[in-house]
Amino acid sequence: MNNTPKPKLLYIISDDNYFLSHRLGLAKAAQADGYDVSVLAFENDTKFTDKIKSHGFDFIGFNQRAHGLGLIDNIKLIAQTRKVINQHRPDLIHTVSMRMMFLVTIAFWISKSKRMVATLTGMGYLETASSPMIRVVKWCVTKAFKLMFSSKRIQLVVQNADDYAGVKGKFIHESRLHLVRGSGVDTDAFPVLPLPDDKLIQVTFVARMLRDKGLEELVDAASMIKKQNIAHIQINLVGMPHEVNPYSVSERQLRVWHDQGLVNWQGFRSDIVEVWRESHVAVLPSYREGLPKSLLEAASCGRAIITTDVPGCREMIDDNNSNGLLVAVKHPRKLAEAIVEISKDIQKLEQMGLNSRKMVEEHFADTVVNKQMLDIYRITINN
Repeated sequence: MNNTPKPKLLYIISDDNYFLSHRLGLAKAAQADGYDVSVLAFENDTKFTDKIKSHGFDFIGFNQRAHGLGLIDNIKLIAQTRKVINQHRPDLIHTVSMRMMFLVTIAFWISKSKRMVATLTGMGYLETASSPMIRVVKWCVTKAFKLMFSSKRIQLVVQNADDYAGVKGKFIHESRLHLVRGSGVDTDAFPVLPLPDDKLIQVTFVARMLRDKGLEELVDAASMIKKQNIAHIQINLVGMPHEVNPYSVSERQLRVWHDQGLVNWQGFRSDIVEVWRESHVAVLPSYREGLPKSLLEAASCGRAIITTDVPGCREMIDDNNSNGLLVAVKHPRKLAEAIVEISKDIQKLEQMGLNSRKMVEEHFADTVVNKQMLDIYRITINN
């Protein structure tokens, strides 16, 4: 009988529901690979945390959620993170996103932690914002990361080739920098679906309701399509505002757009497979991404894609544009033209969807991504 204790793996994630949507598959793969898995995240709803616990994971809830650049809340979050790390003594920490990466790395340095993997899912509004204050914050964050990531105990994962080129040599040694394209998608849970038997072409945006996801450009495009009296296209929005993000669109504004008939805002939906069953096309005109999970899931379900020619998004369209269309960022007219063009030929839509599925199976399936991540875990622990 093997009495060797299981290595302890602690995920430190912003929200319980984000863990379920983006890291559950990886955590289950790590558990099957012999890790004792715990999760530290903010508890939005017990239904989410109960689901996390149902997989045999220990769950610890943050006492508060940090808001924006709020100093006091962020200090409290760092202090609690340090306390949890010291109590649980994980062999490996995995944290995700720019905000959590920054805060957790500080906690990592002042705790008794051993090894850490950080996944940069994009620079968020630090990359897309143009205000002088945000530019100063971005400069400070980059300089801070160079110091914080000097430890050989830290490995960094980025999700697209542009971020890899942008980070390499700036604040971490290349030997500890890894490219893993996205967080993976369960191709069995998101199967190929037939297109809806509906003459009304459903074009669907699934994301948090943020301006830097290209939401306002999409609504402008919908308005242009409506003014052309094109009645066979419906733009759907699936998701909720994100109050802690300064780029969040208000619920009130979403209801105004909905009531004006520009878009069909459906709010939060957990049945994402059904969302894509009801849709012909996935759209995400984002300003920048790591690698968008919503488009991965749509592609797995066999949907054509319209997205922007920016880091993270452009990787969702193959070299021949055979599975969708790329448009210029912040260009609602080009977006409207792409939506109208792609909606003209249902047979072409069907073929594009099959090409999307093939691309996912070859490059983005969770079996591919999880294997890469588990290899990085082993490298980190043995380093």
